[in-house]
Amino acid sequence: MIGRAAPIKRKGFPLRLPAWGLLLILAAGCGRAPDRPDIALISIDALRADALGCYGYGRDTTPFLDRLAGRGVVFRNCVSTSSWTRPAMASLMTGLYPRTHGVTTSYHKYSSPQTGGRSLVPSIETLAGVLEKAGYTTIGITTNSNCGQGVSIDRGFTCFTQVGEDFVDPAEVYAAFQAVREEVQPSGPVFLWVHFLDPHGPWTPRAPWAGTYTDLTAAGELADIEYQGKVIDEEIAHSRETVAILKAFYDSEVKETDRYLEKLLGKFAEDALVIVTADHGDEFYEHGQLEHGKTLFEEVAKVPLIVRFPGNDFSGREVFSRVSLVDVFPTILDFLSLPASAGTQGISLMPLLRQDREAGPDRLVFSEMYNPELETPKISAVYEGDWKLVRQVSPPRTMLFDLATDPEEKNDCAAAHPEIREKLEAALEEWEKSHPQSYFSGAPRPDEGELRQLKALGYIN
Repeated sequence: MIGRAAPIKRKGFPLRLPAWGLLLILAAGCGRAPDRPDIALISIDALRADALGCYGYGRDTTPFLDRLAGRGVVFRNCVSTSSWTRPAMASLMTGLYPRTHGVTTSYHKYSSPQTGGRSLVPSIETLAGVLEKAGYTTIGITTNSNCGQGVSIDRGFTCFTQVGEDFVDPAEVYAAFQAVREEVQPSGPVFLWVHFLDPHGPWTPRAPWAGTYTDLTAAGELADIEYQGKVIDEEIAHSRETVAILKAFYDSEVKETDRYLEKLLGKFAEDALVIVTADHGDEFYEHGQLEHGKTLFEEVAKVPLIVRFPGNDFSGREVFSRVSLVDVFPTILDFLSLPASAGTQGISLMPLLRQDREAGPDRLVFSEMYNPELETPKISAVYEGDWKLVRQVSPPRTMLFDLATDPEEKNDCAAAHPEIREKLEAALEEWEKSHPQSYFSGAPRPDEGELRQLKALGYIN
């Protein structure tokens, strides 16, 4: 069932109803000074990097994003801070890792000062808040309650709307954008953030794409999202044929999202800054799991990051250095010549582009996974160059991978490289010790609409 758009939150700006609306303002550029361009930040739920053609995928799932990547910069190795939405999106919007921003759980029952809470505390600066102070009209459209008002991600947005309380398709996201177009006339530059829910599971076979990726007749009951839930819950989807069908449905949702993304971003002028990324990826039994929020293997940890700069500056560039979602916030501020937010744990990626170089091989990048609602183990990962160490607390397990020679993480080489394992274990322990759980927002109960969607999407039982 598709939900309807929630009422638009309006704050501190005059509302008019011009027929041309926001889109023509963006398309015309308004004579915008080059240091204050319009900005579009697009996050796509559960979009793994290797599902895009520009990241090497064989299916034609992302023709628009592939063209956008050709006119922008592709960061080949972007790591999410977690493998599920709530902590990852809080990181994107604050430049902080989950253990610092403290957003680690969806459900009030599992909130505590030791494990974290459901929302950002008021003292943490958000990207929207900083840009609003810099004179931007800030507009947010989200489809997942794990990055909605319950997380306090709406803080700093002049206009914020949460679309639906269940499964929301890309057409509804675009319709919500059109509604904002009809209601808002910004007085200055615009920061637009849109979060697409597709291709988050369960997966609806999107026509006509699904029929080109798999035999829909053979798919049978798998086309029904309620039956898919049973397949996932009962863990009977391990057959190669079933997994291939589910992946085909996933790919059809990627293609549908790409189609509407072209319609949305096609309205932006060439002098806008456009950023496309994801909160995490999805697993299809590469390591014995389906969907996300259970491990930190690359299929969930590695996300796309594509940046098209105004005037297509740096077009065609590829950056292979390991970067993180926490880097997006400081990169935007640096590009705008705004001071870095205090305490930001990410780094600006602009020096890599301005100096045409890669980051130093000794930079450490981290990821964390803890989802008490689903009783998943607490897992941490640290990257240094091509090395990746993954540590699971309970039951205890440590794995080491050389992503240069083993990008699919098939061979745990911890025993073969004890010196690397010890070095990265020490680095991870030192980082966790120096970055204790910092903030706790309390344990407010989610409203009924948020609870319904969290259950429908599988975040709570």
